[in-house]
Amino acid sequence: MIVFSVGFASASLGGEIEKGTMELLLSQPVTRRSVVLERYLFFLLALAALVIATLIPVVLGAPIAGGHVSIAGVAALSLQAFLFFAAVGSYSVFFAAISSTRSRAIFASVAVAIVSYALDVLAKLNNFVSNFHFLSLFYYYDPFRYLHSASYAWGDLTVLTAISVFSLTAAVLWFNHRDIAC
Repeated sequence: MIVFSVGFASASLGGEIEKGTMELLLSQPVTRRSVVLERYLFFLLALAALVIATLIPVVLGAPIAGGHVSIAGVAALSLQAFLFFAAVGSYSVFFAAISSTRSRAIFASVAVAIVSYALDVLAKLNNFVSNFHFLSLFYYYDPFRYLHSASYAWGDLTVLTAISVFSLTAAVLWFNHRDIAC
């Protein structure tokens, strides 16, 4: 899902800038803001479909395997997964908005995910690093919590939403003022 989020979101702007088709698109009577927001909305729709498609086998397969799955827990997990991967996609859109090539945007996005994951793992192993665990995006994503309880971690969901909103806003503002030819 991280690969999908990074690849899809980075291609939304970076791919067209790299191919030179963004200049043609922006020569039409559309605003730069609408280009970013429409592509981001399409990403969110594809992400929602993917999250749902991923969790349907869990709901349908659990009774077959003799297990029980809480529908409320699956709904909570779906929301958290959607917001987590939306945050990853949002900062990927930002990197695509500031970069001239898709590969740079993907590199920066993957680097953030790797550093975030490494910080998450190290925080669980080292007391000093655990003081900085909140800096990891994975700190706010705990799918195992929903296997036993359908309680929402509203603080985590708020942080993931804030990352998405902040990254998308920064992408729109940056893309509005950047030179596409560079």
